[in-house]
Amino acid sequence: MKKVNQIISLCLVVYLAFFQVSNLVWAQEEKKAEAQRNTGMDYYLAPGADNQLLIKVNVWGEVLKPGIVEVPDNTDLLSLISMAGGPTENAKLSKVKIVRNFSESKIFTVNVKDCVKNGKAEEIPLIKPGDTVIVPRNSFHSVSKYITFVYNLAVIASVIKLFTQ
Repeated sequence: MKKVNQIISLCLVVYLAFFQVSNLVWAQEEKKAEAQRNTGMDYYLAPGADNQLLIKVNVWGEVLKPGIVEVPDNTDLLSLISMAGGPTENAKLSKVKIVRNFSESKIFTVNVKDCVKNGKAEEIPLIKPGDTVIVPRNSFHSVSKYITFVYNLAVIASVIKLFTQ
């Protein structure tokens, strides 16, 4: 039994050491990728005959396909959201944020809902290389998750009470 415990302990130590080394390697690769990101290579030529310049933009939050999106240069925010699959039903389009880190570090909040509703196309900003667009979740979604959680707790409590009587 003592031998088995020693073998298990040794396996655990080896596993934890491997896990730490892999995290170190991953962190170093992330630093290399970040260093390469700001080298002026923010524009790309689209494959095909039109030779259109593409930029990479991060899209986070309540869109159907969040992630890194390659869009043509001079794409506006509304077109970017559409290229990311459009907003989900939980999207709060009145507070879409653009985090701009390329030449200046700024955060813009855009009321896309109002721009679309009132036809204010001139108020929809253009996207720049390296921008991060965040489409937040509306508060109704958080409330509905809380209500669902409380409901599930009530069901569990009812079942426990039913079986303990």
